[in-house]
Amino acid sequence: MLRARRWIIFGAALVALISLTLAALPMIVREWAERHIEAVTGRPARIVNIDLNLFTRRLRLEGFRLGGNGPAPARFDRLDGRFRLWPLLKGQLALEEVILVGPTIHLVRVGPSELNVSALIALLAAPRQGEPFPFTLDHFVLDAGRIIFEDRVVSPAATWEAIDVSLEARDLTTATGSAGGTAALRFALGGAPVEITADQLGLHPSHARALEELRRRRIEVVRQRLAEGAGVEPDRLQAPPPADAPIPDGPGQVQFALRAREN
Repeated sequence: MLRARRWIIFGAALVALISLTLAALPMIVREWAERHIEAVTGRPARIVNIDLNLFTRRLRLEGFRLGGNGPAPARFDRLDGRFRLWPLLKGQLALEEVILVGPTIHLVRVGPSELNVSALIALLAAPRQGEPFPFTLDHFVLDAGRIIFEDRVVSPAATWEAIDVSLEARDLTTATGSAGGTAALRFALGGAPVEITADQLGLHPSHARALEELRRRRIEVVRQRLAEGAGVEPDRLQAPPPADAPIPDGPGQVQFALRAREN
C-alpha cells in the first residue's frame, strides 16, 4: 500500500511538472526568440504572443515587430508553422509548412546610398564560415503583404508602395548542392501587376533561375512613378532588358532572366 501511494504521488508530481513545463514553454520560446533576433539583427524585436504545441507540432507567432529608429522595417500579423519533431531533437529545423499573413517591409532612403536597414543588410550579408544550420522548408506561403519604399533624399519626399504581395515557395533547403526549390512572387506597383517565378532555388549558396513577367504596356507606368519620385526624367531611367535577356550571375547570387509579356 505504501509503495503504491508513493507511485501515485510520484506520478502526480511528474504530471504536474510536465504540465507546468508545457504551459511555460511558449513564454520561454518567445523570450529566447526576441533575444536571438536582437542579437542577430542588432535591433529590438517584439512578439506579442507565441503558441507552441509539441503534440500537434504546430507553432503560431502573433504581432511581430522589428524595432529601431523611425518606422518598423519589418512586421507581420501572424505566422503559422508545422514542424517535424524528430529532426528538431537532432539539432535540425525541418518545417512542413509556414504561412505568413500580413507582413510589411518599410524601407527608408536616408542618404544617397543609405537605407534605414543598410547596417542590417551588411550584417546579414556578411560571409560566414562553416556549414549553414540544417534547415528545410517544404511549403511556404506569404499573403496580404506590403512593401513600402520611402525616399527622404529627394524633395519633396516620395513614397512608393507595392501592395497585394503574395509569395509561394516549395522545397527550400540549406543542404549543400541542393537546388530543387521553386517560388512565385506577385505584387502590384504603381497599378502594374508584377510576377516573378523562380526554379532551381537553393539556400546554400542562394541561387535560382528566375523569370520576371511584366505586362509590356504597363512598364512605362512603373518607370514614370519611379522617375517622379527620383526627380529625373523617365528617359534617364534605364529601360527594361530586351525580352529573355539573361543577367550574368556570380557565386552565391541569384540568376535572373527577364521577359515582358504581351496580353
